[in-house]
Amino acid sequence: MRKNMLNFRIIDSILIISALSVTTYYFYQKHVAEREIDLYIADYGIPSKEISSESFGLAFKYGRFYKTIILKNDPDNYYGLLIIPKINV
Repeated sequence: MRKNMLNFRIIDSILIISALSVTTYYFYQKHVAEREIDLYIADYGIPSKEISSESFGLAFKYGRFYKTIILKNDPDNYYGLLIIPKINV
């Protein structure tokens, strides 16, 4: 009985550590991608005060992050940006 309990704790520990690692990696990639997209928007010449709304997410099918923005002076059009984050480890 103790052996089964020990195996159960070891498997649980491995699963928890794996889940935390995957979650941390996802949020790090998200941070890097959002920063790169924001820099691209700034380089493109769109000031942040002209953006009326924005949404950020992950395109699961492609494994890439995207951001869509709508400008205050052009609400009928939206700009979509898709990026693969470059991670320097």
